[in-house]
Amino acid sequence: MTDPGFTPEEQRLAHWLQTITPEPPTVITLDAIAAHLDDHRDDHRIHAVRSPRRAAWLPALAAAMVVALVALALTWSSARHDSAPARPSPSRPITATPHRADPLPVHPWGARALGDARVAPGTTVTADGRLFAVSTATVRPRLLEIDPRTGATTELSTSYVSESGHGPVDGGAPPRPVVALDRVWYVEGTYPHGVDVESYPLAAASGGFGIFLDRAATPPVLAGGPDAAYIGIGRTVHIETPLGAASMHDRTFRVDAPVTGLAVAPDGTRLFVAVRGDDGSARLEVRDPATGRLLSGPTTAGPLLGLVGTTGGLWSTAASGNGAQIQFAPTTRLDTPTPAAAGDSGGGYDTTATVSGGAVWIGGNGTLACADPDSGRVRASVSFAQASGDAVYLDGVTVLGRTAVATVLADGTARVATLTPPAACFG
Repeated sequence: MTDPGFTPEEQRLAHWLQTITPEPPTVITLDAIAAHLDDHRDDHRIHAVRSPRRAAWLPALAAAMVVALVALALTWSSARHDSAPARPSPSRPITATPHRADPLPVHPWGARALGDARVAPGTTVTADGRLFAVSTATVRPRLLEIDPRTGATTELSTSYVSESGHGPVDGGAPPRPVVALDRVWYVEGTYPHGVDVESYPLAAASGGFGIFLDRAATPPVLAGGPDAAYIGIGRTVHIETPLGAASMHDRTFRVDAPVTGLAVAPDGTRLFVAVRGDDGSARLEVRDPATGRLLSGPTTAGPLLGLVGTTGGLWSTAASGNGAQIQFAPTTRLDTPTPAAAGDSGGGYDTTATVSGGAVWIGGNGTLACADPDSGRVRASVSFAQASGDAVYLDGVTVLGRTAVATVLADGTARVATLTPPAACFG
């Protein structure tokens, strides 16, 4: 809006004052201020000699008043906006919050941590496109389902056994869960006089099933087959088969030494049983999976753990002294196993082989390899090490699509990690 009675400079000044102090528009000019001062000089006790040339001194005074008004307006405008939210200056770059550094100390095959869950090493398994692991955040192990995309966890524990008021005790590292009969079988808790083994149904319509077994000096071992689940504890092997929709039939057979390993051949025709006597002697036996009847053996062997049956033979972890080595024995020569090119462990933790995605996965301290399940030939391998030189174990590899999931144990903590193995691993 323009006013023909004022100069352009006066109009711009008035407009600027209106902009910084958003009040109803009022036109202020130097002449208007001078006239106001002239008309009210007595009110303000301005005792100056009136000069007939008012423009010679009043404009100067008016200019000073304009400066004062501008300062007052700026102060008022600033105070008015003190409570407004601060905005970033357009000339100042906005720095995004950086992503949290990956907590893994090593990254073989692009390994990256999946979520924040602390789990028992080597306990990752997959079934029906779902990922499971055992948490050891408390004394009683908990079965977790882990979202393979986000790492979010859901606790799936199905039993809360309390043995005559006694809570669970530390039963050592839990065994790797197994998948059998459309269920995930795992050790739920160890108590003063027994061990609680539970099964989580993959189908929502099925109910959970558990069995409370007598505790033994040796920890329980698990195996899954096409028609049954197997639990070895002490000198007893339990065979669990379906009995109706929500229960299991429990049969047992006895062996003459504590069981250290169990595995079922993929075709379900043989049950491999590793035992270790009180004198330290170790043997491998082949038994009927349905009855436990001895089929062949025993074969003398070193102490065997973590048995895995494949189409070509038997994988196992041979423990000796402070070390352990994953090895492979063809079906026709179970008494002559050959050490794998990877799979060295020991020093407080023994890694075991796993079979998933058409390959055998051989973890260890500073090594990881994939192998042919028929011949035992290594298809690809990778080495890794912490900068500190401390041991780091990769174990429990299982496959979802073309992504592998495993546990990485370092500095006393095991985390779940995803890996991208080379195409050679999948044959």
